[in-house]
Amino acid sequence: MRDLSLKFKSVFLATTLFFLACLVSHAAPIDVFILAGQSNAAGRALSAELSSNLDSVGVPYNSYAANSNSVLYANRERDVSDLSIIHDQPFGDLRIKSRILPWKGELGVELSLARDLADASSNPVAFVKYTIGSTNIDRWDGPTDLYPPFVNYLNEMKAELIAAGHTVQWRGAFWVQGESDAYEDRAPLYTTKFNQLFDRLRTDLGANEIPVVMARLKSNLVDEPQYPYSTFNPGTQLINFDMDQVASSDPLVAITDSSNDLLVRDGIHYAADDYIELGHRLAETYLLTQRLDSADFDGNAVVDGTDFLTWQREFGDQFDSNVLANWESNFGQPVDFDYDRDVDGHDFLAWQQDFGTLFDASDLTNWEANFGQPVDYDNDGDVDGHDFLAWQQGFGTLFDASDLANWEEDIGVAPSLAVASVAVPEPSSLLLLLTVYLIGCSRRWQF
Repeated sequence: MRDLSLKFKSVFLATTLFFLACLVSHAAPIDVFILAGQSNAAGRALSAELSSNLDSVGVPYNSYAANSNSVLYANRERDVSDLSIIHDQPFGDLRIKSRILPWKGELGVELSLARDLADASSNPVAFVKYTIGSTNIDRWDGPTDLYPPFVNYLNEMKAELIAAGHTVQWRGAFWVQGESDAYEDRAPLYTTKFNQLFDRLRTDLGANEIPVVMARLKSNLVDEPQYPYSTFNPGTQLINFDMDQVASSDPLVAITDSSNDLLVRDGIHYAADDYIELGHRLAETYLLTQRLDSADFDGNAVVDGTDFLTWQREFGDQFDSNVLANWESNFGQPVDFDYDRDVDGHDFLAWQQDFGTLFDASDLTNWEANFGQPVDYDNDGDVDGHDFLAWQQGFGTLFDASDLANWEEDIGVAPSLAVASVAVPEPSSLLLLLTVYLIGCSRRWQF
């Protein structure tokens, strides 16, 4: 009887461990984003100030005041004087914050930024916001001042997500700060301090590849009765230059242009509608950096021929001469492969037709490495116009109706029409095929 009891306990223990292991192995991944900085990261606008006008994506600004359950959202704000917590929102719906102090705002860039990130992610999204107004980057970088409570808060939020059954994936950080550094004596230190801050943060979070998007500062600030904000303008230009230096030296850092076309409500803090627009811009910059890294230019999580078309359509808009230069350095010649002074689908054809003369096997290898599939679409051992036809025939499997519309817009002819004109049998061939068909049928009809 004792042996049976021991066996039962062993089986029970093994079964319990098995199910626990299953629960751990099936923890749901969640993409976690960070927003940090000073008062423009915190947000100083009021929800009542949101207009009914449509934003840049066609949504009424005032609709962002409604709660959204598309994102798990947590927010902590501290007071600069004594670091006391003046707002602490645990994980829950994305929503405006309560206005505890009269001069504090209710909303910031997260209302649009977090929604845009959630829309683009295939996983659930968590958004963690941590802000302290009127702070310079020297205090954030210091190991004994603002940084410890900042990283501790991030780790607390990570622990909560893990306890809720998630596998945490740090996906990106957004940094909205710099006005307090817009002085001649502080600005030269900004590049070094920023690099130190985010190098330390990446290490402490165990996320060495986390990308960071910085918001460029306005350099046309206007004076208010209580403060001459315009005196910051020369300094903000210096900070913007420093941000550009950071981005040029760190491939994981990108800059969002949040400067002079956005409106301010009090000389330095953005107006309510423009916090929404800044959020869209931050999201767009982040998503663009991810597409550039992966060659998934159309953002559909698949790298295929539609990405080449997307790159062509958006050249000159989202992509600038630096991207063109990078492309040319990788592929050995201008993207205008047919030399007609524009970049369109005909350049793809020219690239294929010239393979073997202007291009060699290493170019093919580089292309395949970047775009995730062979250029030899018909698998006949060479790359020529037939591969383009084979690529078109994949419509309906790799591509959908929107891709067809895009192709027609760029090239001027539907893929189905081009494919239909590939091979038409001559009458003699048709007669031979018909004879073979009838012979086959006669054999099946015999009883």
